[in-house]
Amino acid sequence: MTATPTRTKRAYDSSGRQAAAQRRRERVVEVATRLFAQHGWTGTTLALVAKEAGVSTELVSGAFGGKPGLLLTAVRSSTFGDGGDITGATAALHLEQVDDREERLDRAVEFVVRSLRTMAPLMPAMIHAAGEDAQALELIRDGRAQRAAMAHDLVTMLGEGPSDGSPDQQTVDLVYLTTSGEVYLQLTQELGWDEAHYTAWLRAELDRIIRG
Repeated sequence: MTATPTRTKRAYDSSGRQAAAQRRRERVVEVATRLFAQHGWTGTTLALVAKEAGVSTELVSGAFGGKPGLLLTAVRSSTFGDGGDITGATAALHLEQVDDREERLDRAVEFVVRSLRTMAPLMPAMIHAAGEDAQALELIRDGRAQRAAMAHDLVTMLGEGPSDGSPDQQTVDLVYLTTSGEVYLQLTQELGWDEAHYTAWLRAELDRIIRG
C-alpha cells in the first residue's frame, strides 16, 4: 500500500496586499491634503478626493470615517506623520540637550516653520468643519491646548529668566500668537512674504519677545 504524500500547507503572505493598501492610504491623504488646502471644507468632496487618488468613494469613506475623519487624518499626517502631534514633535527636538541658546532658537524656528508650512493652509477648512462636526471642533481645541503648551516650553527653554519652570504668562501668550497659523497665513498669503522673509521675522520676534 502506497502512502499518500502529505501536502504542506503554504502560509499565506499578506504583506504585499498590506503594502499596497498602505500606499493607497498615503495617496488618498496626500490628495486630500492638497484639495482641502486649495478648495476648503465645502469645495472638497469625497468623490473628488477618490477620483484624483484613483480609488472608490466607498474606500475613502470607509477607511477614514467620512469627510471629517479624512480632514483630521490629513492634518495630522501631513504635519507630524501618522500618530504624531505637536507635543510629541516638540519633545523630539530635545532642545534641553542643546547648550547653545542660538542653536536652540534656530531649531525651534525651523520646527515652527516646517509645521506651519503644511498645517496653516488647512486651517480654514478645519475652522469651517468645526462648525459642523464635533470631532473637528475637538481637534482644534486640542491643537490650541498643545500649542499653548509648546509656547510655554519654548519660553522656558529659550528664556534667560528664573529656571523655576514658571515663565511670564504674557511672554508665553505672545509666543503663542506669534507662532500661530493665522499670523503665518496673513504674512505669507495676504502680504506675500516668502518663507525666508517669514523665517527671519519669526526668529527675530521670538528672540525679542523671550528676551524681554
